[in-house]
Amino acid sequence: MLVYEKLVYPSHVSVRKAPKNMKEIDEVLFKHEFRSTICSTNFLKLKNVNILQDTVFDLSIFRFFAPFTHINGSFTRSEKVEKLKLFLKAKTVVDRGVWITQNWTWMYFHWMTDALTRLIALEGEVEKFPVLLPIAYKSYPYIVESLELLEYEYVWYIPTQRVRIKELLLPSHTASPGNYNALFLNQLRQRFSESTTTTNSHRKIFISRSKATQRFISNEDEVISLLSSFGFETHIFEQYSLSKQVALMRDTQCLLGIHGAGLTNMLFMPSAGSVIELRNRGDHHNNCYFSMASELNHAYYYLEGDGDSEHTASVNLHIDLIQLTNLLHLTL
Repeated sequence: MLVYEKLVYPSHVSVRKAPKNMKEIDEVLFKHEFRSTICSTNFLKLKNVNILQDTVFDLSIFRFFAPFTHINGSFTRSEKVEKLKLFLKAKTVVDRGVWITQNWTWMYFHWMTDALTRLIALEGEVEKFPVLLPIAYKSYPYIVESLELLEYEYVWYIPTQRVRIKELLLPSHTASPGNYNALFLNQLRQRFSESTTTTNSHRKIFISRSKATQRFISNEDEVISLLSSFGFETHIFEQYSLSKQVALMRDTQCLLGIHGAGLTNMLFMPSAGSVIELRNRGDHHNNCYFSMASELNHAYYYLEGDGDSEHTASVNLHIDLIQLTNLLHLTL
């Protein structure tokens, strides 16, 4: 049952700063992201609703709240039938909770930018409720650690069982994936900064993907040697706890890496840092880190590499050392 709905932030247009080193010939890679309409943010307070697998359902009005729980915002008839079959099973009852997940938020980038921003949007609006998490999220330590750093409780649920929620807070998405509500993104940065201290942000960090099975730099040893001569440290973020990554980034002035989740950690850097993204040549689609840097007031630089695939999600890049040297002289 819907108790009330409230607008938290209206729809607006975000205007992004162009990359610091953008060449005229490369404007086509970014220009469609210079202005972006960011959706309004609102939230619902519901009573006596159900969790069916991965969505919220209100039996009293026979409504799936798919736009709040899925990126595509809808289900097929057969998917709805499968979810409704859970009414044939015994239920678990939870007193209260807040829902912030969707079908991509188990991934680091989407958890940080899509899920946690929904939580931040509610701060100051309502009392804190524990976050509802599917049991599979236990496999991703950064999820629990981030909530603990932000001082939120959480409740696990099993998607193969029906869960009845007595009181549920249901915030909408704060922006489409790869876009951001700058207010909530910066408030999230501020909340994480409360868990650590900053002295003098001066470190230069290179994100190595040497342990990854794809999307790595094919000549990384040469790249690391060059970066070391410019004072860069090399770090493999997968080996660190989230709290260690936050602390490291709070002391970082320049972050450099290939397109990948590690660049999400610019979120923890103090404002006015520098971000250098190594990109697949000709990629005009994957601009989430360009947009993120602008919303966080970081200077954004890029360098295109020669990839072994046109698909950025799996490409391995070869980086031209002369071009990288020239970029570093410009950036640092």
